[in-house]
Amino acid sequence: MPAIITTHVVGNVFVIVDPDGDLETIVAGQTTLDWVQIYTLLRGTFGDHYDFLSCYLDTGSGVVYLGAASDTIYQDAAGIGRWTFNFRSSWGTAKLQHWSHFSFFTLSTMLHEIGHRWLAFVNYASAPATPALHLMHEDWIWTPGGENQHWGRWLDDQNSCMDYDQAEWVDLGDGTFDRIDRDPTNPVHDEWFGYSPLDQYLMGLVPGNPSAVPDFKVVQNPSPALTESGPFGVPNPAGPYTPSPSPAMITIAEVQNTRSDEPAPWSGPRNPTYLNSQRVFHEAVVVITKDSSLTSTFITDSDTWRNSHTANFRRVTPGRAMIDTSLLRDNYADLYVRDNPSDAGGPTSSGTFWLSPDLWVRNIDDGETMGNDVNQNTLRSQSNWIYARVHNGSSPAYENVVVNFYLANFLDLVPGTEFLYPEDWNPEGLLGSVTIPVVPAGGSAIAKIEWTADKIPDATGWHACLLCEVIPMEVEPSGLHHVFENRKLAQRNLTIEDPPMMGMSAAGYFYNYEF
Repeated sequence: MPAIITTHVVGNVFVIVDPDGDLETIVAGQTTLDWVQIYTLLRGTFGDHYDFLSCYLDTGSGVVYLGAASDTIYQDAAGIGRWTFNFRSSWGTAKLQHWSHFSFFTLSTMLHEIGHRWLAFVNYASAPATPALHLMHEDWIWTPGGENQHWGRWLDDQNSCMDYDQAEWVDLGDGTFDRIDRDPTNPVHDEWFGYSPLDQYLMGLVPGNPSAVPDFKVVQNPSPALTESGPFGVPNPAGPYTPSPSPAMITIAEVQNTRSDEPAPWSGPRNPTYLNSQRVFHEAVVVITKDSSLTSTFITDSDTWRNSHTANFRRVTPGRAMIDTSLLRDNYADLYVRDNPSDAGGPTSSGTFWLSPDLWVRNIDDGETMGNDVNQNTLRSQSNWIYARVHNGSSPAYENVVVNFYLANFLDLVPGTEFLYPEDWNPEGLLGSVTIPVVPAGGSAIAKIEWTADKIPDATGWHACLLCEVIPMEVEPSGLHHVFENRKLAQRNLTIEDPPMMGMSAAGYFYNYEF
């Protein structure tokens, strides 16, 4: 009797065991997998909550090797060099935007395939309503047609993951350039790749002005000729390279110009703008394997890759967008932290939101003791402890709930504004992260971290605030929003003071007694 497809949950990874390869199918004469069926299996257990589907292929178990690739299902952004379309009905989804598959794993590859949701399709025009110019895609030597969705070798795309040459142009200031080839299989090089300012504009994360997206260069017809033969090909000489003619300079205004041969909504300024674009995304990670062991190395590694990609996406954006890669159980929306004592865990709250009773600081590690959940002023020059209480307003219990703690500076905000998620939950301000094993049904659980003295800010230039987030994150709102618009967020404004000196009297004098 043939084996049947089975599904399993290992932490935050959805595992599909397909021992006989029943998910394999033939499309245009090529063996591939039935991606719609894969999403159908996921949706049957975890609902239709995901913007991205990422399939990790266990080729070591016999799953077909398909490299890394992706495709878009739903495209609604104008001004990114693509038409708008909606193929969701063929997937039976009202939410999914994009899917990817991976037979090998680097941080830059994961960024690259996710990036194809918006990148790199755009051209530019030297004046409005003139034909598109294609210099950003020039000198493509790989698969024909790929130049329309990747940056070319001539473009100085900075640290963008959206090319194939994986190299960096270095301007020597005398009209010549060096060129550094980077290998994403090297962890140090892999972390160098991210999204350039142009990429982030097209993703809807930064405004379309020169301060956010400086002019960028195209190193045309470099001499000597480039020698690389593929993404991992023969490295080029370091240089110097001389362009001919001089490097073309492209401005963000030229990218925003309409093109006579690329009508709206392909060309023109990006819409939605960075103020109204989506910033919170949910990605489901699905392992496809023929191995029935749920403790296999591939499954363990998949969770590591998932976690690394989650943190890396936030780092390279930097904090302007976030991806939640946790699986959303039926009661994910019943987890919450309160903004004030009257907050019952609804989608939004009213009243005070900057003194959350579920987020507090203690000078010693005693905040889990009954009655010690009252905030104390933070003391410099010593460790303090930060606590967060997560409530579960329903049944059943919820496992593997992550609480991330951040330090933010209210003085960094534009006067009259409040913190906006996820942008102000910046990874540079991350103080620590804790996984709560179980938040009991109808109950609560506490997460804590040690706030070491070296991470406590100076007295000047700071109005310190604690921020926290609970993962799994809400699906809505998905744009920029405030603490009080999301039950998974909490804020506490702080007072930080220097500890009293030992031996100081009430009158302020220091006495030294010798015996």
